[in-house]
Amino acid sequence: MFRRLKFDESSKQHFLFIYEGFLAGGNVAKDTRTGDVKRRERSIIRALKAISVENEAREPYPGSEEHPRELVLNGDTPREVEFEQASLDLLVRYMESVPWNMVLVDKAMDAVDFVMAADKV
Repeated sequence: MFRRLKFDESSKQHFLFIYEGFLAGGNVAKDTRTGDVKRRERSIIRALKAISVENEAREPYPGSEEHPRELVLNGDTPREVEFEQASLDLLVRYMESVPWNMVLVDKAMDAVDFVMAADKV
């Protein structure tokens, strides 16, 4: 089964927490990742990068030349990404494993709920 995330202006902030949370959660789990998990991670990263651009106004990630990303909207047409259920589960697991600052936990968990509510395709 596949699940579809649809992003529009109202969910633009969710994208930030999804992308950042996925990266941070993957770093937390880095010692337990198998080759299959790394391939799934790669497919998730590629899907999220396909609908976003680097925000060069922000500092690059530590140890990297890559800047944080932001969602690129296409007018009133929502941006969509599809994931297999196993990829969506990995995304949620990583986001939930992040030790979010208490100031951010409300928005971070809203983003997790957004992912968990993805349309079934």
